Amino acid sequence: MQDLIAKATALLEALPYIQKFNGATFVIKYGGSFMDSTDPNVRDGVARDIVFLEAVEINPVVVHGGGKAISRAMERAGLKANFIQGQRVTDEATVKIVDEVLSREINPEVVAKINARGGAAKGFAGSEIFRCRKALLTGEKGERLDLGYVGDVIEVNTAPLLECISQGITPVISPTARGEDGKIYNCNADVAAALPKPTFAFQFDFLDLAKFKDVS
Repeated sequence: MQDLIAKATALLEALPYIQKFNGATFVIKYGGSFMDSTDPNVRDGVARDIVFLEAVEINPVVVHGGGKAISRAMERAGLKANFIQGQRVTDEATVKIVDEVLSREINPEVVAKINARGGAAKGFAGSEIFRCRKALLTGEKGERLDLGYVGDVIEVNTAPLLECISQGITPVISPTARGEDGKIYNCNADVAAALPKPTFAFQFDFLDLAKFKDVS
């Protein structure tokens, strides 16, 4: 009984937000402790919350992370993960692992979990959605630092995303991009902020409709 009362209370607290954002599009970065949790119940809970947004006619667009999974895959392949100013140095061997882990392992898993909870989701490799230019950093002495296949998003292909939203389907996008040279690049999952004119953007480390964390 107490559990039912708690759930009813949570819904009542969320009601003003549900009413305010009905029909809105939320761009969600799915990362943090939930993305990397080894507990399947935690990840199921995330899927449940996304399905809840669908049910109250809020349109989620999900961009997921996967940095720790990439590091684990690199370790299995005998590659060492290197970071400069918090960004992963991504050579040709690394970007293949990045693309495999993000777009062909994590992305389908996120989609499957949403669909299994009664939602409707469709996965996209980021290289289908994002175009980028090669990212270059500046070192302490003013030197240019080359991160390899790391890109900054400069363009978003919105057509397939808008088509999904019009059909009540949640797009789930991996954080990769197609470079100006036609090659695949690794991008930070914060590229969610580059999506055009979301009604509300927030970082999904824990979804509580009564306590949104605005990062727009």
